[in-house]
Amino acid sequence: MDSFTADPACIIDRDGLIVWASPSFVELFSHRASPVGMIFNQLFPGLTGACRHGVQVEDRDRVGRKRYFRVECRRMSGPGGDRVSDVAVLRNVTLARTLSDIARLSTQTKTPKELLEKALWLIKDTYGYLGLAGFQSRGAELELIASKGWTEKLKSMIRTVPIAPDAPAMAGRCAYHREQMVTTISEYGLMPTVKDAIERIGGEFVVVTPLIDHDRLTGVLTVIHSRALSPEELDTLQTVCGALAVSLNVRMQEDELSARAEDATLFVDLLSHEIALHEAIVRTWAGKPGDDAARDNALRALQMDDEAIADIRGISDSGVEARTVPLTDAIALAVGDTELIARHAGKKITISRRLTEKEARVGPLMRYALRNVLVNSLKYVPARTVEVDVRTTVDRAGACKIEITDSGPGIPDELKSGVFRREDRPGQGTGLYLVKRIVSRYGGRVWIEDRVPGNRSRGTRVVIILPPAAA
Repeated sequence: MDSFTADPACIIDRDGLIVWASPSFVELFSHRASPVGMIFNQLFPGLTGACRHGVQVEDRDRVGRKRYFRVECRRMSGPGGDRVSDVAVLRNVTLARTLSDIARLSTQTKTPKELLEKALWLIKDTYGYLGLAGFQSRGAELELIASKGWTEKLKSMIRTVPIAPDAPAMAGRCAYHREQMVTTISEYGLMPTVKDAIERIGGEFVVVTPLIDHDRLTGVLTVIHSRALSPEELDTLQTVCGALAVSLNVRMQEDELSARAEDATLFVDLLSHEIALHEAIVRTWAGKPGDDAARDNALRALQMDDEAIADIRGISDSGVEARTVPLTDAIALAVGDTELIARHAGKKITISRRLTEKEARVGPLMRYALRNVLVNSLKYVPARTVEVDVRTTVDRAGACKIEITDSGPGIPDELKSGVFRREDRPGQGTGLYLVKRIVSRYGGRVWIEDRVPGNRSRGTRVVIILPPAAA
């Protein structure tokens, strides 16, 4: 028996009854009744049979953390060769199971956010941490994209974190130095409001670990717990974070490839739309000899300046444009374009503007999104004179709301979401599709509602919401 005392081992008789258990085996289940005298498979939910070599079992320890074991069985035979009992040794494979599950999640999730959400749930359930937060690296900043156990207030205070040696949050400093950091709440000298929020959920220790795959920083994992982690637990956390970094890097690379493909489509569609618009103006003036100067002036007025051309080219070069423009300028350009288009269509459009006094900035492509909404009203309102109202507001958080309202025939409810779909004809049916693509590109949302609620015949309102980062 002495050879088994160092391992979690037990002896099981032919009826599956545990007749002896090593001290380490007893310690594993000390939060229950003594395992000696119990049926072996009663220790592990879902296990059938007595002892099967190589089977993986699971249970929870005294504080509710999940743990996994691989069972190693050896038959004990009597003098006649008959089976007398089995010796079962438990090998802890919790870490291996965690790494395997994270690798599996990398093939079952579609976005970095979904991966982190599921991975954080898995890690919290397995290791019992009080709170977890997953940050994704975005240039010189970290963005909080998933959390477990964090309050809404705590999440609201740490949405984005600069990556810097003196960043106000540990996540930013950890990402800069690329090494695991551990502190107690009492030593957490910066951001007292965050410190207070952590204390309110019972946290006393914070461990921040960088997520690095092949020297690429993919993000940071923050753990809040009610006690200090042992050196062995810190090593385990480092290993888990290494596996999570690899999976997150895969998701991020696939996201980048997908974004590039979508950018290429937006680039082609936007240029095609501009070309189709210019061709329409040329056709309008083709049968009017002597009006070449007016036609040239019209085309010149619609020409994109060098900055606009650079912005459109930047779609396929470097992702979301760094340059922003004042919202009032984007609206003014869109209004000017639309008035010119209306004039050459033989219509008159009156666009009233009620704009917020609070300064707001938007991506440069919003000019084309707003113009396409205005042109859509021009196109579908049958009257020769079209009246449109543009209103903007900015809330306390900095999110921008743009409402464009007309008095046209309206859109039936069942068609409201479908108007943003792309039609297959090149250069055609892309107006509102481009609106949605551009707004989504800047992290916003767009939808259509009735100008008069419940009465779609009184006109349409297009609502665009842009987050603070884009506004």
